[in-house]
Amino acid sequence: MKLSIVMMVKNEEKYLRECLEALRPLRKAVDSELIIVDTGSEDRTVEIARQFTDKVYFHPWNNDFAAMRNKTIEYATGEWLLVLDGDEILADARGLIRFLKSPDSKKYKTGILTFRNITSLVDESAYITGYLPRLFRNENFYYKGSIHEQPQFQYPVCAIPGEIVHYGYLSTDKELMEYKFRRNVGILKEELAKEPDNVYYWFQLSQSYGMYQDYENALEAALKAYRVACGRMKADELAGYMYIFVQLALCYMWNKRYEDVEAVCREALEIKKGYLDLYYLLAEAQRALGRDREAIKNYREYLRLYLDGSYLVDASMSNKTAGKYEHAYLSLAALYHKLKEDEAALRYAKKINSEKVFRQAIPIIVEIYAKEGKFARLWEFYKDKIEDKDDALVETFFVVLENTLPKLKNQEKSERLIELFTSPGGDYALLYRVKQLILQDKSEMPQELYNAVKEIDYHKMPVFFADILYWFIKNKHELTGLTCRFRLPLIQSHLAYLAQKHKDFSEKAFAYLQAVPQASGLAAAKINKELAKTVLFADNCTEEQYRYAFRRYLAEGACYLAQVYNPAIIESGRDSDFACDEDAFLYYLQQAQKFQETDKTEYVKHLRHALRLYPAMKKGIEILLADVQKEMARESGKEKSRIAENAEFQLLKVQLKENIQMLMDAGRFGEAKNIINQYLSLVPNDEEMVVLQAHLDAVQKQNAKNPHSKDLIISEERYPKVTIIIPTYNQKGFLKEAIEGCLKQDYPNLEIIVGDDCSTDGTHLMMKKYKRYPQIKYIRNSKNLGAGNNSQYLLENHATGKYGMILNHDDYLIKEDYITKAVNLLLENPGLSFVWANCLINDENSGKQSPTNYKIPNIVKGIDYFKYYETEKYPHITGTLTTVFDLEKLKKTNFGQEKTKIRDTFLYLNLMLVGDVGFIDENVAVYRVHKQSISNNLPKEFDLSTIREFEKMKSYVLEQKIASVKEMEMWINRRVFAFILWRFRVLWSNNEKKYALKLLNETAKDYPIVYEHVLNNI
Repeated sequence: MKLSIVMMVKNEEKYLRECLEALRPLRKAVDSELIIVDTGSEDRTVEIARQFTDKVYFHPWNNDFAAMRNKTIEYATGEWLLVLDGDEILADARGLIRFLKSPDSKKYKTGILTFRNITSLVDESAYITGYLPRLFRNENFYYKGSIHEQPQFQYPVCAIPGEIVHYGYLSTDKELMEYKFRRNVGILKEELAKEPDNVYYWFQLSQSYGMYQDYENALEAALKAYRVACGRMKADELAGYMYIFVQLALCYMWNKRYEDVEAVCREALEIKKGYLDLYYLLAEAQRALGRDREAIKNYREYLRLYLDGSYLVDASMSNKTAGKYEHAYLSLAALYHKLKEDEAALRYAKKINSEKVFRQAIPIIVEIYAKEGKFARLWEFYKDKIEDKDDALVETFFVVLENTLPKLKNQEKSERLIELFTSPGGDYALLYRVKQLILQDKSEMPQELYNAVKEIDYHKMPVFFADILYWFIKNKHELTGLTCRFRLPLIQSHLAYLAQKHKDFSEKAFAYLQAVPQASGLAAAKINKELAKTVLFADNCTEEQYRYAFRRYLAEGACYLAQVYNPAIIESGRDSDFACDEDAFLYYLQQAQKFQETDKTEYVKHLRHALRLYPAMKKGIEILLADVQKEMARESGKEKSRIAENAEFQLLKVQLKENIQMLMDAGRFGEAKNIINQYLSLVPNDEEMVVLQAHLDAVQKQNAKNPHSKDLIISEERYPKVTIIIPTYNQKGFLKEAIEGCLKQDYPNLEIIVGDDCSTDGTHLMMKKYKRYPQIKYIRNSKNLGAGNNSQYLLENHATGKYGMILNHDDYLIKEDYITKAVNLLLENPGLSFVWANCLINDENSGKQSPTNYKIPNIVKGIDYFKYYETEKYPHITGTLTTVFDLEKLKKTNFGQEKTKIRDTFLYLNLMLVGDVGFIDENVAVYRVHKQSISNNLPKEFDLSTIREFEKMKSYVLEQKIASVKEMEMWINRRVFAFILWRFRVLWSNNEKKYALKLLNETAKDYPIVYEHVLNNI
């Protein structure tokens, strides 16, 4: 027998058939046997294997890779051994066949093949290459090492043409990566307990953490490998351990420690040159550090080595950056463009063949050609590289072109460029023909063009196709023929784009509304309503324009409601029956009209309710309220009301409010209060002045406790700033209550930061109402970070307080003196790391409200609370809505680095390790339970990683010798039990029963006691 192909497998049905089919040419050409040892498959692996060989054997998995490999070898009778896994495909067998049939094969003991490790099926550049010994003469050959087993091969060695493609570490297969991470890390830690200075095991542990994207632990393990190696080896010996340097550089890169990346790469290249990864990582670090010329030099060296194949072949390591050569072209193009060496930039950009990478080079190419006025070259580039490619690439090109046009700052150039792209045909050519009409100020459109633009599917096109609408609006051509198939969100996005792009858009929209009749159908009502809204939200809108636009908005809105809603819904009048707050707002305004003449009180009540639903229309409602107030004043003859509405008084009112705010900012509260009292005697119900008065009262109440205070400016020492973080996404109704609860607090030194995670429900419009509150900061993120990351981002980048608080958008404070009491407790007890309190739990699913009603001392030792958290004397802390914490103490913890979505639990636990816990026995806030809550919709991929984070915390506590091993064993079981029981109940109630059971079964492997306890509690 010439060849034995030996494999060990477990649950490999995904790639096994392809693997075995690829071996047919080899088995046909060479006298061979196929031996497969199964270690406990639960899928169709064995069934597939038996279709290719009768030599299928079974051995239970024993957590020792080398032992299992050696078991497969025991069955082999061939002269040579080819070792493969079930997720490896022999891409080309011809080299192996030639070698085994050649007399020269007798000279060698081992054969090395090229290896390509695919890490993503989505990204074609995501692969790692290397050279691995996989063919061995069957003479006392064996494997060593329970994890990442190493073949104990003999020399001489022959490089054999051929490639093995491996699919075993796909980053896109989360379940597979989770399984392999847990398995590999567990075995590696066991081996390191036996051999703590085993460099190879530390290296492999770092690789495992890296693949799991736990970059901090990956770096820690890589540093350990590096320090052990450098501590016991001379420089010439380190040349045999270059994989350690590459891994350390990679870990530094993951952690964005670019100076360290550069230092390690330079150190490694001093030991031994020619390693592909070192040059690429060095260039990446230098680019990040702004060392552009050095980065260029090393990118070019990387490319030289890669393209001529002169890089070092080292069987002990893989080339992690072999698939990055097109990214190197892109980086060189970007660097040369930055240095204004555009010919070189174009040369490298045009070398890119990968469509995904090439898409990133398009802005560079377009900008260079456009800036230099080389429009003909740009046109050639489009025809040659873009026009016939897929829609995504074409869209990318025109998005870049759109962004480039305003930068030309020359109408003649803009006209030339636009004219160029009117001819290729297709939807983009139609757009550019319309742009040409706009530039030429032509008010008529050829009929064939009009017919063509009506047929465009605008829902599939980029938002800048709104320029077609602009031409219609600008020239007062009726829009419904064009927009009749537009869904409302598309109309809104197009008009928002036009309002941002064209400074005159609100004027054009106003003129259009005056020119067209009020809508009688849905298509016209939708567009007219939104155009009126555009005018209302414009900064340059006069009062006369506003009044007209608001009347038109209400009329078009009424027509819209009549077309969209069943009359029964309109008759019922419940807020919840309408698709959005704006529709409910329009309904209440319609209802208000019924009482305008007959019942002024009811009329005003409906107006105020409408305003609460849709605060963005505050100005319009104020106009209606002012009108009714004038009418009531005329009817009753009240002198004060007439004064209040007098034009001169309106101007004085604005000046007074500005003066009051200046006095308050300066801490001159007594003077401010006198002016407020005089003002309120004339205008008793002015909302803004009442708020200012309440704020003043709170500050004076606090200052009264200090016998030396007289109109004190807020003292940071006496009233240290408290930052309240409110992360939000698409819950503006809840958010309003959260903000109002904060504003009612009597504590004088608050910073309220609202972090909007790209809401689409009008949150940004609602927040305009709060612009007048200096203590409120509104931050709208450029992308959706997720609730936990949003809070973390705001804490790290925007919070300036001594104390912090995270208040989710669906919770709110009800005790106006709570923050004052919490801060006083913290100031009186410097050892505290946080204070929390009881709250009310509103279950909006059942309609029930219940208090938490915990009874514990005012001060509890932090480490005790940590060790015994969620036991009788150390109860569960409900959410973060009452937790006021010391930000400086929090910075001393590892909080924020966890891969979990239950950040609140890790917040408390981390704080317990650095200080004591304060408690206030009052129900100070409301915690909502509802279907859309964050805790009810956690992503599943973080379930197992949350358990891993608990395990990390346990390890940290043991390393710091804060608690005993026994205490931490009990602690980890309690933590896992509480988490899994809670998650199981949530998943079960969400009808995700299959996954709930799977999660429970996964837990059983490492926590059998927890598994039993959970079963007994569900």
